[in-house]
Amino acid sequence: KAVAKNPSTPMQATTLLAKDKVNDVRFVLAHRLVKILPELSADKYSQLYAFAVQSLGMLALDEVLKIRKALSETLKDHAPTPPDVAAQLAKDLEREVSEPILRFCVAISDDDLIDVLKTHPANWAAEAVAQRRSLSSRVSRAVIDTGNVEAGRHLLLNEGAEIGLDLLDMIVERAREYPEWHKP
Repeated sequence: KAVAKNPSTPMQATTLLAKDKVNDVRFVLAHRLVKILPELSADKYSQLYAFAVQSLGMLALDEVLKIRKALSETLKDHAPTPPDVAAQLAKDLEREVSEPILRFCVAISDDDLIDVLKTHPANWAAEAVAQRRSLSSRVSRAVIDTGNVEAGRHLLLNEGAEIGLDLLDMIVERAREYPEWHKP
């Protein structure tokens, strides 16, 4: 645990620490990596950045919910979040892990959001995406395509969502079945 917390521990050791059997070691490592991630420029320290991203990717797949949840809560507001790590956390089946990334993380791509909308089994995932600060027209269409009435309502209330005329026509057509959409 002290080695994982130590800022002098070489970045190369983080991949070993990410596999440690003790949950607290992995938890401390996740916090340390997230804290130093903004300092690691992919251009300036490419090998160190690669070790950090690899370790974060391993932690994003950790079997312990506490570790994935802590990683998600911390990375949701970090602009330098590695996109692959954000995508992995967004696909998590646990709401406490996936929802913060789906709703707030700017590092997740439209393609990854659309993939989650097509494959995630829980309704709350589409609702979280629909409440993002901004949504492209592609993602807005994917939200409507889920058929999730509540997600559609959130999308219609979202001032940052791009809704083109063709999508608006589709929404108006479907709104006959969904009175929840009438007011927004």
